Order: sequence, then structure tokens, then C-alpha cells
Amino acid sequence: MTNQIQVISNDEYHEGPGVSKSGLELIGRSPFHYWSRYLDPARERREPTQPMIIGSAFDLLVSEPAEFSNKYFQMPEGMIRKGKAWDELNNANPGKDSLNDREYSMICRMRDSLMSQSIGRALFEKGKFQRSFFWTDPLTGEVCKCRPDFWTDDDVVVDLKTATSAELKAFQKSCVDYSYHVSTAFTLDGMTEVLGRAAGPYLFCVIEKEAPFAAAVFEAMPSMVELGRQEYQTNLMTYSRCRKENHWPGYPDELQQLAMPAWFKPKGTT
Repeated sequence: MTNQIQVISNDEYHEGPGVSKSGLELIGRSPFHYWSRYLDPARERREPTQPMIIGSAFDLLVSEPAEFSNKYFQMPEGMIRKGKAWDELNNANPGKDSLNDREYSMICRMRDSLMSQSIGRALFEKGKFQRSFFWTDPLTGEVCKCRPDFWTDDDVVVDLKTATSAELKAFQKSCVDYSYHVSTAFTLDGMTEVLGRAAGPYLFCVIEKEAPFAAAVFEAMPSMVELGRQEYQTNLMTYSRCRKENHWPGYPDELQQLAMPAWFKPKGTT
């Protein structure tokens, strides 16, 4: 596949060719988990959860506010997602996702908080929202893809994140829990491959999901990127081998030795 940038919908991106960071994360758990999610003929289509809908709505409100009303509709105050009135409103907005009064107010306040910061506001002045990058990995020959939230005109990559806390130590934990170091390296390497020049830096715009909706901006350090690169390349090589052999093993088929983890401390000890 020729390295390219496409302007396509999110659904078209996910249905298109190539392995993404999310797929490689499942490979890291086990190839069987990847096969079950993406290749099992009997798999069911995964419907977006309401938190996922809210996150996507926030991304769009920040980056392409003119498109927001084309993809979301606001429910009247007090309406719930069931009953005749809800059915009529939902049917009158085909192809759109719903936001109740609280959800709509929340993402607006989150947007306002981000834009009140000089760094956050400046980042979204000139650039492109959710372009889809496709490339052939030079090490494995596998087709890969990524879809950064925002890509500025001077190649800064902006990743919008909502979080319980935007405090530095709390977000460091989120990076570990959700493998943000892997998506950082994978996205930067993929964009660099497609653009033919170094992409970056990679910035996280993090906004809290509860009042006062505080926001913070973080830059991924080279050490973080390198750790993510090592992890995604290992998983990509595993993916390539499994795909070529059409063999997607699960957890080790052997007896494993179990001990308490190194960080465990028995009760009563300090």
C-alpha cells in the first residue's frame, strides 16, 4: 500500500486496511484477543458506549465546531433515553448521537477551560482535524494506520484526552494504564513515514471531566517515545508472524508459576 493521508470518516478509517495502535495493544495481551476482536467471523459489531460518544463529541467541538451539529443532537432538559418522546426525537435525527443537557453542558465547559489556556488555544488555530494516515511499516512490510486528533500546520501532533485528573502524576499513571506511550511512538513514526519528514513534538491536551474542568498540556519526552516504540515494534512483529502463519495463540498453554508481585506488602508490614 502506498503511504498516504486520507480525509475519511471515523467508520471508514476503522473498516479500512491496516493495523492500528488499538490492535497492537490487543496483540500485546494475546494474538487470540486480536483475532476475536477483528477477525472472528462470528464477532459482533461493537457499539460505542456513552462515554466514548461524549469523548468524540468533545474532540469535535474543540477541533471542528462547525461540524458538531451535523453529528450530535441535544436532548431537552429532563429527557431520558427511552419512551415515546425519546423515540421520536432520536428518529428525527438519523445517524446522529445524542447528548443530554448535563453532557452537553459538560463538554462546553471543558472546551471553554481548554481555550482559556494560552497554549491550548494557540494549538488549534491552524491545522487539520483527524486525518487518517496509512503506511507500510519498513521493518515488517505490514500496513499500519493512525488517526491523530489534530495535526498543526507545523507538524505538532495534538492528542485530546479527558481524564479524572489532569495533574501530572495522575496523568503519568493514565499513560501507563492506557499505553499512551505506545500510541505516541506509533503515531509519530507513522506520520514521519508518510510525510517524509519528522513529525512532532507530541502534545497531550488533558481536560478534567468534572468541575472545575481544569486543563493541562504535556509534551511527550524522547524517553517516553522510545519505550513506546520498543513495545509497538515487538507487538507488530508478533502480529506479522501470526498473520502470515494464520495462527493466533492465546495465553501460554503451559503451567505457569505464580508468586506475589514484587510490590506486594503483607498486612501489618510497612
